[in-house]
Amino acid sequence: MVDPGKRSALDAVRRCRGDLAEDMPLGTDPDAVSVVLAREIAYDIALLQLAAAMGVETDLERFEQPRQERARLERELRELGAPLSASDDAPEPAPRRR
Repeated sequence: MVDPGKRSALDAVRRCRGDLAEDMPLGTDPDAVSVVLAREIAYDIALLQLAAAMGVETDLERFEQPRQERARLERELRELGAPLSASDDAPEPAPRRR
């Protein structure tokens, strides 16, 4: 993936994905719901932008079921070679000789 627009969109997805994995605010925190929601929306927007850059069809209406649409987009983007997380970048282990 050499295209700068795709690289920028991929970087945004990876950054937002990392934010999702950060510690969740305590349930007693009055901002907990808004923090989690903001992280999810930021990730969804980043996924939409990467999907558009890579030619994957989607639209906002598909996010009526956000978890399902996120999973679908993640799967399709990976199939197109987009490493959405650091573990996707890791080279596959070399076959072991017997």
